[in-house]
Amino acid sequence: MIKRNYVIDIVKREFEKYGFEPLETPTMELWETLSGKYGEEGDRLTYRFVDRGGREVGLRYDLTVPLSRVIAMHPQL
Repeated sequence: MIKRNYVIDIVKREFEKYGFEPLETPTMELWETLSGKYGEEGDRLTYRFVDRGGREVGLRYDLTVPLSRVIAMHPQL
């Protein structure tokens, strides 16, 4: 992880030299925003649930697999 962060820091500094700014996108979206975005297969693979406010939300498909892996590796989380 240290080597990875080192490389990422170098890349970030180079991008910032040319005026690029970091962009963070939400991990979760309202289901109506995600639904259909990745096709039928993506809809089946997207983790979807109802939040405390009663809204149907989903974890972006591109983050579902990595998060599932972390949870499988660290069941105590």
